[in-house]
Amino acid sequence: MPAPSFVGRYRIERTIGHGANASVYGACNIDDGARVALKLFHDGVDAAAPVRVARESAIARGVHHPNVVRTLEVGRWEGRPWLAMELLDGPTLLDWLKGLGRPVLIREALRIGRDVAAGLESLHSADIVHRDLGPANIVLAAGRAHLIDLGSARRIGERDGGRGLHASPGCLAPERLVRDNTCTPAEDMWSLGILLYRMTTGLHPFAASSNAAMMRRVRADQPPSVHDSRPDVPSALSLLIIGLLSKAPEDRPTVYDAQRVLKRWAV
Repeated sequence: MPAPSFVGRYRIERTIGHGANASVYGACNIDDGARVALKLFHDGVDAAAPVRVARESAIARGVHHPNVVRTLEVGRWEGRPWLAMELLDGPTLLDWLKGLGRPVLIREALRIGRDVAAGLESLHSADIVHRDLGPANIVLAAGRAHLIDLGSARRIGERDGGRGLHASPGCLAPERLVRDNTCTPAEDMWSLGILLYRMTTGLHPFAASSNAAMMRRVRADQPPSVHDSRPDVPSALSLLIIGLLSKAPEDRPTVYDAQRVLKRWAV
């Protein structure tokens, strides 16, 4: 789909990426010259898109934190909803890991984990669960990690309504595999555990040949020890990761517990 020249008062300058539901462009506000990331939903892709955009905007505007992307404005262009967001000049964590060419240093994993936990703390304090905390939804820019894409976010205590699988399969907590579950911060803590495991070991703890097989492993298997793949990981961090991957949501550390460990070791 070709990029438009303008969306409202935003001049499209480059394509950042395309997804199943929307494209993201680098754009310039012609009124004040501010550069933004503009998320434009595809035409006719989803009749519920305007509702989702309104919800995402309302949730995002209630959070102000340096580790969470800022939503600046919303609108419609030729019937298609759009979001203007803070432009982050850097790779996603997924792309950074793919291009690194070496194991992630422990101090790097700790620093990124600390930033992600800080962003989650701000969301959870505002009664928000991110619910799609995969490496493609974390951007490394300006010396820190930023959480992006609140399109799957819900209020704590809200019913899932059968939307549990509308997220990155590799970060779904076991309770997300049950239809119409209640949204809790523990979902995000599981995803943080997956991220930390992947950064420290280079592996997914429930790797499988298909998403369906991975989900079966998520429900049934225990994660291998972090030290089996990375003996130099501090014991406190290894214990945190395994705790975050507890099957029972109530057994997982809270974001405040995670912050204490990550702040202690991050330099």
